Amino acid sequence: MANVLNEEKKQQVLALGRLGWSLRRIQQTTRIRRETASAYLKAAGIAVRPPSGWGAASAKTGQRSDHRLRCGKSGRPGDR
Repeated sequence: MANVLNEEKKQQVLALGRLGWSLRRIQQTTRIRRETASAYLKAAGIAVRPPSGWGAASAKTGQRSDHRLRCGKSGRPGDR
């Protein structure tokens, strides 16, 4: 038999997912692997936040990330 979360931990994961927490944040708070949390959230029909893509340009707007806007073309401070 596979390991199963106790009901209290399961409800905690579901509640945090309903609040819109990321899987990494749920993992850090509950000490439950994000893959496990994702499986429970998907089984309950709760949408899982997609990765935010740190530093990547937005595909929809074509805008550069905030860091690149502050630092210049190359992303290094002082290089404008």
